[in-house]
Order: sequence, then C-alpha cells, then structure tokens
Amino acid sequence: MIQRIFSSDEFFKTEKDLVQVLKLNCSAICDWCISKTETYISEEVDLGFGVADLVISRIDTTNINRIILNSTDIALYYAIKDSEGLSFDVLQNAMQISKSNLQKSVTKLIGNDIVYEVGDIFYLKKDYNQITKKSIAIEAKLKNWRRALVQAYRYRWFASESYVVMDRLHINAAIKSISEFEKFNIGLAEIDTCGRVITHFRPYEERPINHKMAMLLNEKIKEHLLSSEV
Repeated sequence: MIQRIFSSDEFFKTEKDLVQVLKLNCSAICDWCISKTETYISEEVDLGFGVADLVISRIDTTNINRIILNSTDIALYYAIKDSEGLSFDVLQNAMQISKSNLQKSVTKLIGNDIVYEVGDIFYLKKDYNQITKKSIAIEAKLKNWRRALVQAYRYRWFASESYVVMDRLHINAAIKSISEFEKFNIGLAEIDTCGRVITHFRPYEERPINHKMAMLLNEKIKEHLLSSEV
C-alpha cells in the first residue's frame, strides 16, 4: 500500500523530502515482504564510503548476541579467521595498532568465546553470528544521476545491492543511460511525490566487496536495536 506525505503529484523540492517518502514506500525496492520479515531501515549511514541516504536490511534477531564489535575488533576477527593462527606480535604488526588497543580487542573476543589462545597463538573458535542477512543501500537524487551512480557504487563495499532512486520528473536522462547502471550492477528506480515507485533496473545480489564494512554495518544496526530495548 502506497503511503503518502504530499497530496499532489509535484516534484520534490529537496532530497530530504524524497528520502522520507521513499522510506515509507521502500517495500517496492525489496525482494522480501517487509511486513512479514524482520527489517531495519537506517538513515544517513556513514561507514567511510560516503553517506547512504537509506539502507534497508533484512535481519534475523533470533540468536542475537549482546556484544558490539568496533572496527578494531572486526579487523582482529578477520585477521584470525583468515589465518591458521597468529601471535600477538604478528597481529600488532599487521594491524598497526597499539598493544593496549589490541589487548582490549583480544580480551573481548576471548571473553565472548569467539577466539581462543594456545600459548601465544590466537585461533578462531567460532564464526561470528551476524543478524544482517541482506542490505540494500540507496542514494537518493533529484537530478544528477551521474554523481548518484558514483556514490551508489561505493555503497557496494558494504551492501548486497545498491540503488539510485530519483524524482520521477527528472529520471529520463538516467533511463537513457541505463546501460551504465547495468554495467556497474547498480539499481535504478524512480519515485513520485505520491510514493509510487517504478524500478527500471533491478541489480542482482552480490556479496559486499568489503566484508569488514558489511560487518560494521551489522554492528551499528545491532547497537541501535539493543539500545532501543533500554
């Protein structure tokens, strides 16, 4: 069901207006039913690759753990996961961080049964359970589709799919260049002020380019969910 903010079919005056209407009607972008599936919608997501206007995530909180990993914890996790065991000195040299910060992360991962130590060598004990199963990042633009495409591509570092969503009244130039969206596997959709969404190119799902960034997104979502319980 389309949810409206504006009463007439006019152009969006600001990108913020477009984002708010899209947030109410983002089910048209998803390939799952958000009314029947756990879904978390994040706004203005900044993971170091620009600020995504929206990130829609399909999540599963059935076995959510209550620890929050920061970027150092995540880097440590993957360094150990991708090896057959590493010493403290090798980890510090590879990660280029202080002993105290590395020790904090090591202690956190050991304390939560993710990593274990034998002698001076650290090994992965179990894979980290992520609640995020799929994420769709969205760059909203009124007119400039080229800039939007560049930005949306950067979101592929942490998202399974990435879209450019534009004002319906300014979409024609982007449609004429839809081969550019297909080339980079970036979705293209339009929305009007009444909340009607039309998808012109739906990208295929890919693994995020940077699994550390995808995991950082997972932790930010989990942090928001856990804080809302308080």
